[in-house]
Amino acid sequence: MNLERRVVWSHVILPILAMACFFNVMSQAVAAEGEGWAIDFNQKSGLSVSYDGVPVIWKSSLYVVKPGWLGTLYGEGAHKTTIERLDSNGKQVVKAVGKSDAFTAEYTMTVVDARTVEITFSGKLTTNQACQAEFNMGYFNANLIGGKKYRGKKKDGSSFKGKVDVYPTKSGMWESDLVNGAKKYVFDSTLGELTIDFDAPQRVLFFDARNYTSGWSKVMPLFWGGYNVEPAGMKDAKNLKWSMRLTLDAHKQTTERKSYSGKLDGVQSEAVKGYAKTGELIVPKPKKMKQGHGTVILGDQVFCAIQRPEGDERLDRAVARTIAMFDGIELSETQWVKSADDSVVIRLSGKKLGKTAIAGQTSSRWYQNEEGYMLQATSDEVKIVSSTMRGAFFGLQSLKQLLRIDEQGLELPAIEVTDWPDMKFRGALFFPAKSGYEMDRKLIERVFAPLKMNVVVIEIDKIKWDTNPAMAYPDSMEKAQVRELVALARENFLEPMPLVNVPGHCGWLFNNDQNKDICEDWDAKYAVCTKNPKTFEVVFSIFDEAIEMFQPKIMHIGHDEVDAAGIFPNPACPQYSSDDKVAELFMDFMNKSASYLKERGIRSMVWSDMMLFKGESPDATNAESQEEADYCRENLPENVIIGDWHYAAAKKYQSQWIFKETGADTVGCVWATPANIYQMAMDVKAAGNLGQLQTMWCGFFPNEATIKAAFNQFAGHVLTAEYAWGNRKEKPSELPYTQGDVFNQLYAPKAVEVKGGKLIDMSQVGNVSRATWPMAGTGYNLSVLPDDVVNMKGYSFDMRGKKLLMIGNSSATSAKAYEDVTFDLGGVAAKEIALLNAGASNVMPGTEIAKMTVVFEDGNEVVYPLMSDVNTSGLIAGKTSTTLNAGWMGKGGEGGRMVLFISSWVNEMPSKKVKSIKFAPSSKQVGWILAGMTIVE
Repeated sequence: MNLERRVVWSHVILPILAMACFFNVMSQAVAAEGEGWAIDFNQKSGLSVSYDGVPVIWKSSLYVVKPGWLGTLYGEGAHKTTIERLDSNGKQVVKAVGKSDAFTAEYTMTVVDARTVEITFSGKLTTNQACQAEFNMGYFNANLIGGKKYRGKKKDGSSFKGKVDVYPTKSGMWESDLVNGAKKYVFDSTLGELTIDFDAPQRVLFFDARNYTSGWSKVMPLFWGGYNVEPAGMKDAKNLKWSMRLTLDAHKQTTERKSYSGKLDGVQSEAVKGYAKTGELIVPKPKKMKQGHGTVILGDQVFCAIQRPEGDERLDRAVARTIAMFDGIELSETQWVKSADDSVVIRLSGKKLGKTAIAGQTSSRWYQNEEGYMLQATSDEVKIVSSTMRGAFFGLQSLKQLLRIDEQGLELPAIEVTDWPDMKFRGALFFPAKSGYEMDRKLIERVFAPLKMNVVVIEIDKIKWDTNPAMAYPDSMEKAQVRELVALARENFLEPMPLVNVPGHCGWLFNNDQNKDICEDWDAKYAVCTKNPKTFEVVFSIFDEAIEMFQPKIMHIGHDEVDAAGIFPNPACPQYSSDDKVAELFMDFMNKSASYLKERGIRSMVWSDMMLFKGESPDATNAESQEEADYCRENLPENVIIGDWHYAAAKKYQSQWIFKETGADTVGCVWATPANIYQMAMDVKAAGNLGQLQTMWCGFFPNEATIKAAFNQFAGHVLTAEYAWGNRKEKPSELPYTQGDVFNQLYAPKAVEVKGGKLIDMSQVGNVSRATWPMAGTGYNLSVLPDDVVNMKGYSFDMRGKKLLMIGNSSATSAKAYEDVTFDLGGVAAKEIALLNAGASNVMPGTEIAKMTVVFEDGNEVVYPLMSDVNTSGLIAGKTSTTLNAGWMGKGGEGGRMVLFISSWVNEMPSKKVKSIKFAPSSKQVGWILAGMTIVE
C-alpha cells in the first residue's frame, strides 16, 4: 500500500508476484459454503472468513520488506506456513505460523459463537536489519456494504455515521478511507448487521479499493483494512500485534424462495440489421463524423486506385491486408495513379475505377495536419484523402472498423469522417522475447497501428547482443527477429524507438556474471560505474548495435531509479571519490550518452523520476533533494525528450508543467490504471506537451500467456490511443465501450455474423423491474436499457419488456430472486443460445455464478457454466478479460459503468432438438441477472 515503492520493485517484480498470488487465490475456495461462520488460512492467500458461503474477508496479506520496498524479508506465499485446524471445546479454531529468517507471524482465528469470529495476530522480528511492514488485516467483501448505511466509534470515543457509495468516486488510498481514525464499524450489510471492531497500535486504514489504481484491487471488489509500520516503529513490539472481532446479527429468511417452471415462447425474427446501438463505430473517436442514410455496397469484388508518391507501396499492401481480413472478398485490382496536387488518395469501389487523379488539396484542418484524413463513403465508392501517406493509412484504419460482410458482400454505412490527432507523440512500449515474437507482431499490426499510434518503443536490453553474447537469457530474442519487428513497425507507419536502460536497471549487463569490472556494486548487480571509461566502451558498443538495427530518429536511454538498489555511489568502487554526488554522476552520464547519439543524428529520450523531488508529482520523485532535482533539470542535454512517468492516479501531474518550463519536449508516460491514463492525457494537453506513452511492465519476457495474466496492461493501449488522438473529455468509466472489449476485437478479430432466431421477451418470466431492481443503489437501475429489438455484437435481442429475471439462493441475493428457473422450449432446433446477462455484483475471477442446463429430447443433458470474468461478470463496473464479450453498456448514477455480457452456448449436437433449459445459481456469493435470450436456429 506504500505509494513510495520504487519502480525497480513495482515495474516488474511486484506485477509478477501479484499475478502469481492472485491467480492462485482465484483457484482457492474462500471457505467451504455452509451455514454460519467458516474460517480458514491458506499458504498463499492468508486468512479468509465467510458466512453462509458468502465471503466476508476474501484474503489477507503481510509484507516485511527492506526500506523503500527494495526486497522482501517476509511475505505470505513466499515462506512456509504451518497451519492447524482444531476443534477447541466445540469452537472452530485455525492457527497459522509463518517463519522466515527475519520474521515470525502467528495468526489465531476462532469462531467464538454463532454470531462472532475473533482473529489475533502477533509478529516477531528476528533480525537487526532495517525494515518496514504492511499489515493487511483483510480484503473485505465490498459487495456486502456497497450502498449501505454504517455507524461506529473512533479511537478517541467519538461517534460517526454515513453511507457507503454504491460505486466509489475517489481512487486514492487515503482519500478513500471510510472514516479517519475509526476503531469500530457497524454496517447494515446485505447479510445483516455486521460489526467490525479493530484493535491495532496505529491508525487502521479501511479504504474503498474498488476504484484504486493497482491491479490487485481489480481482482475482487474490496475494502482494504490494515496499517503500515515504518522502519523506526519496527523495534517496538506492540506495533507488531493486532486483533479484530467480527459480529453478525444475520437477517432471517422470512419467505422461502420460489422456483419457476413454464413454457416459454419466442418471437421468430430475422437478423436485426444495422450497427449495434452500443459501443463506438470508430476507436479512437474521430473529430467529426456524420453518418448518412443507407449502406455503401462494395460487394465481393473490390477495385482500388491509389494516388501516392511513386515507389512507396505501403498503402497498396495495407489495402490488400484489409480486404484479406474478410473471407470470400477479392481485391480484384489495385492501380497506382499519379497525384495531381501531391495529395494522397485511396479509392475503393465495387466497380472498376479509372486512372483519373482526384484533387484532394484543401485548406481544411484535417488536410493541414500531417496525420489528418477525410473518409467518405457515399453511393458505391469509398474515398480516403490526406496530405501524407501516414494520414491516409490512419484513414484506412478507421475504414477497417466500419467494414462488414452481408449478403451482398463487403459493406459499410454511408458516412463522412474528418479527423486529426490532438497529440504528436502517441506511443506504446514493450519488452521483446523469443517466445513472444508472434505476439509482438500481432500487437504492432493489429493493435498499435489500428489505434493510430505512431511510435513503438522496444526495450531491447535483454536481447542477444553481439557485443557479449554471454549476457543473453534463455528467452532472449535474436537480432534478426528484432530487425523484423522494426521493419513491421515502419510498414505500419509506426516509428520504432530502441530503449537501452542505463545507468541503472543494468542487471542485463551483469547477467551470467558478465561485466563485473563496470558494475558499481557487484552485490546488487544493478547500476554501472558511471566514471569508468570501460563502461562507455561497453554501453556505446550496445548503442551502436541498436542504431544499426533500428536506424532510429530517437533512442530511449533509460536513466530511471539509478540509486534504487545497492550502493550508489559506492565507496568500494575503484573510481569512487568522496565528492561524488548522485545528481552529478547521473547527469554526467546522461550528457555523455546523449552527446554520443547526437553526433550520429539521433535525439535522446530519458525517464523523469531522478529529476523530480517529493511533492512535485504524486509518485516517481526520486531526486534526493530539491536542489538535486533543480540541478538535473538545469543541466539537461540539448533537444532531449523527457519521459515523465507516473503510474499512481492523481488529480494533477504537476511535473508536466515543471518540465515544460525547462523547454524540453515532454511525453507523459502511464501504466494500466484508467484514471492514470485519463488524467495524464488531460494534463499533457493542458500543458501543451508532446504526447503520451503507454508502458507495459508485465515481466521481462512476455508472450501470449501474459495477455491473460496482465490483461489490464494490454487493454490500456485503447485508452491511451483514445485520449491521445481525440478530444474526448469523458472519463474511462463513461465511455460507450470497455477497453478490453476493443482490445480483444483488435488482437483476435472475429467476423461479426448478424444472427436472428427465436427472441425471448424476458417480461414473460421477469421477477424484477428494470427501474427498481434491488441489487444496486440510486441511479443504478436498468431503465436505460433499449426498449426495442436490437442488434448487439451481431446477436438480436428483444428488449421491449420491462422486467428482468434474477436467480439466487443466499441472503446476499434479493428476496425476489428465484431459486431456479426451468423453461419448456417444446423441442426447438438450437444452433446457439445467446444470453444477455450479468452477475448482480462482481466476484472473484473463476467463480461459477450460475449454470444453464440444456436438456435434449432424448434425455441427454449439457451444462453451460456462467463463470466470472470468463463468459460473464458483474453488472456494475463490469470487468474485461480476453474472453468476455460486452453486449450493452450504460452509465450508473455515481460514475460506474454498467455492463451486460453476451454469453453464447454453442450446440455441438445441432441435429438434436432442445426440450428445456434450466437456470440455477452456483454460488451463494452473488445473484445472476438475465436481461435477454435468443435461440439461434
